[in-house]
Parts: sequence; structure tokens; C-alpha cells
Amino acid sequence: MRSPRNDIYRLPDLITKLLPLFSVSENHIYLVGGAIRNSLLHMKSSDIDLSVKGNSHNLINNICRTLDAKHIELDKQRGISRIILKKNSERFQIDITRMDGNLERDTLKRDFSINAIVLNTKSICVDSKGAYFQIEDLYDPCNGTEDIESKTVKATHSEVFSEDPIRLLRAIRIASEFDFNIAANTKLSIKANANLLSTCSPERVRDEFLKILSHKHSAKQLRLLDQLELLHEIAHELPYGKGVIQPKQHYWDVFNHQIECVDWLEKILNFDTTDELFIYEYLPVFENMTEYFHNNYSDGHTRKTLCKVACLLHDVAKPFTKTVDEGKIRFLGHHVDGSEISKNILHKLHFSKKSIDLIATQILHHLRPGQIAPKGEKPSKKAVYRYYRDVKTASIDTLYLNLADFLAARGPMLTEHEWKEHCQKINQILKQGFTEEVPTRVSKLLTGHDIMVGLGLNPGPEIGKLIEKVEEAQIDEKVKTKEEALELLKKIIKTGENFEKKCQNVIGDRRHNTAMCGNP
Repeated sequence: MRSPRNDIYRLPDLITKLLPLFSVSENHIYLVGGAIRNSLLHMKSSDIDLSVKGNSHNLINNICRTLDAKHIELDKQRGISRIILKKNSERFQIDITRMDGNLERDTLKRDFSINAIVLNTKSICVDSKGAYFQIEDLYDPCNGTEDIESKTVKATHSEVFSEDPIRLLRAIRIASEFDFNIAANTKLSIKANANLLSTCSPERVRDEFLKILSHKHSAKQLRLLDQLELLHEIAHELPYGKGVIQPKQHYWDVFNHQIECVDWLEKILNFDTTDELFIYEYLPVFENMTEYFHNNYSDGHTRKTLCKVACLLHDVAKPFTKTVDEGKIRFLGHHVDGSEISKNILHKLHFSKKSIDLIATQILHHLRPGQIAPKGEKPSKKAVYRYYRDVKTASIDTLYLNLADFLAARGPMLTEHEWKEHCQKINQILKQGFTEEVPTRVSKLLTGHDIMVGLGLNPGPEIGKLIEKVEEAQIDEKVKTKEEALELLKKIIKTGENFEKKCQNVIGDRRHNTAMCGNP
């Protein structure tokens, strides 16, 4: 790195606290990896990697005692341990690895040149602002400082990916995190070894994939994952969308539409695009919107990142549901099948149940906000009530998936008028939900027992549907009392297509019980 020799680079505050322990240790201790890289980039780091020559048992105990931290032994045979420290809402991690051989051999075994920069802790200086180092203090056998300057991710040797295939994703993740490019030879090596990703544990693949999506310009990285044949290894169903033509309302084929959907979600949630400015003029927003999407939800990631997953997978079933009838393209039921396919994909990657439910629910209902009312009309209170009742904790997320889906569908064909009209509909749903013009819950006039006794019905799923009919009637202020609710249900059973056949049989079966149950 071409820097004046008197330039200094600040290390994490945690290093300042650890230096006294390093100085009295019998071990040779080296700082390696991300903390040095981030310091050279003038960025903060919450992860510290130490390479230690000799037995590190005493050092680990001293660090845990000093920091009041916890110790986890990750690999006893290879001498790899992790110390975890939580301070307020922040989490710090210290990984300690036993040095295998001499310093040069140990350094050259690391993954990328920008992570293969070493600093002897005895060379670290301290002033009133904390710990720091200078360029000449570094041991840099792979020229990582030059690659940091040129913003390049470069493998240290030819066996990097076969030694640990998760590095295939880590290269893309590092490139996305720091807005670096991957060296051409490293790209070729990634593509040649892409099939090895299947040998990694699902948890490691999930974590690296979510980190990629959590960074800016994640659509660019998704295209790189596809180019390097890694996306297929993560979700083999996605590439089936390539070349699948959609109706004229869509600019992109299915595959590119899903990538564009991720891109648009990022743009509208970051308020960051130089595209048509009218997009933000009409975009529905709500109080604390940034906090809502940026708070951790599950698997250590935010609603925003998980919504990106939903954007990527929302049309995954289209290639399998496509029909063409008299020249008209349809994807009937793709939202239902897509929800199930996404569950399978996420289950294989060991996503948590909470994350799977959130993502699959968004996919199941992603069409609903746009279809909630006829064109040019406002959504009714009943329709909005049904939406919030059915979509539950994913209701807000689904609205923004729908907005991103709309933008990705129209692409360059988007007009200000149609975007304004669509946003007005979504804003109405959002406004009614937040102002409680449409409550997500109403006081129950009837219980399931009331319905079974009052109408002489047997237990079954139809009872729940009848309760929903009463709740919807309450929203429309058609019923206010228990008696009015029972009369409404009698009419529904008598005239309603959904309930007539199913309910009349059980009513007949229970005629002999009228003394106990009451007349239907």
C-alpha cells in the first residue's frame, strides 16, 4: 500500500485492553486477518483473529477472566477456540488458532491475500487514542496491502477452495461487504470448484448467503453467484426461470425478474436510486420504517435481509406452473406452489422456523396487495381486515415485496401514472392498518362452542370459517349481537355455496340432539 511511512492505523479498542495480557504471555501472539484489513480500510471490526505459537490455554483463561467473556472450543485437535463477549447490544468475537508450523507457512495457508497480513502483537504501539500500527510493522507475504489498495479479492493459493469450500461464498461476501472485485484467476477457481459447496454444512452456507444479501448491491452479487455457478448450488430451482417468458406486462424473464425484485427492494428501503424520482414521490412510508426493517428478526438477520430472500424466491414456481392458452401466458397457483418450494429450499439450508414462516408467508400472499380491490377502487375495510388477519406478522413486509415486484415487473416500461395508482392502493392498506381503521382483531360475538350448540354442528374446519364470517360482518357493522350473528350464519349455511353441502349433512346428523344442542 502506497502510504507515507508515518501513517498510523488504528486497531479495535479491544486490542488495547488485551495488550497487557499479550505482553506477559509466554506465547508468540500474532494478530491476523480481518482486524488488520479493516484497520487499513479505516473501518471498525468486531472480530479479532489471533494466531498463537504454543499452548494457548493460559492465554484464553486470562482473556476470559479479564473481559468476563465465554470460551468455546471449536476444534480441539487443531487448537481452534472462540471467545465471545457481549457488551450492550454489541457482540465481539476473538478467534484463537494454534500456529501450525512457522509463521510463513501458517500465513500462506489463509484464504485471501487481504486476510493474510500479520502483525506481531509486540509491534503494536499505544498512545492516548489507543492501539495502532504502521505499514512497516506488517508481515505481508501475499501482498495483501496492495490488493486492499486495488480493491481486489485474491486467493492465496490453488487449494484454497478445496481445503474449505465455504470460501467459495466467502469470496463473494467479502467483495460485497467492501465493494471489491474478485481477481480473474480466483473467479475461474471458484467456478471450477463450485460443486464443492454441497459438502459444506447447511448452516455455514446459510450464514454466508444471508451476509451477502445483507450488504448493498446484493443483486450484483446474486448475478455473480449465478455466473460462477454457485446460485444453483444454493437453490437449484432458481435457474429454471432463465428464458421463461412472461406476459407483456413484464419486461424481464422469470429469473431476471426475481433478481431485479431484490434490487428494487433494496433501492426503495434505502431511498437510494438515481432512477425515476417519482418513485420516491409516491412510495408509501410509515413512522420508524427504517428501524422496522433494520432490527434483527431471526437467524441473526433483519427483516430487510429476509425480505430480500422472499423477493428472490417469490416467483420460483413460475417455471413449473406456466401454461399457454390461446397465446395467453398464465402461472396459476404459482404463489401457493412457490411458498411450498421456498419452504423446502430454506429448510435444507437450516433456516429457523421463524424465518421460514416469514418468508413463505410473504411469497404465498405477494400478489394479494395488488389484487385487494378492483382497478381504480379503494380497498374495502373488510378486504384490508382479511389481509392483516391472514398475513399477520408478515403483512408489512409483504406490502414492500409487492412494491418491489411491481417495479421489477414493469422495468423500463414503468410509467408515473401506473406507479402512482399502485402506491395509492398500497398506501391505503398501510394507512388503515396503522391507524386501526381496520382492526386486526375484533371482540368475539360467538365462540366455536356457541356455533356448534346454536346451529347443531359437529366440530370441524368449517366452524373456524363461520367464525371468520362473523368477524367480517362485525367489521362491516352488519351484526352487533350474538343473536344477530347466529341469524347471519343460518342464512350463510342456507344460501352459501361454501357451506351448504358440508353443513347441512352434519345438521341432519344432529337433529336427534336438538334437546341438548338447541334448534339450528
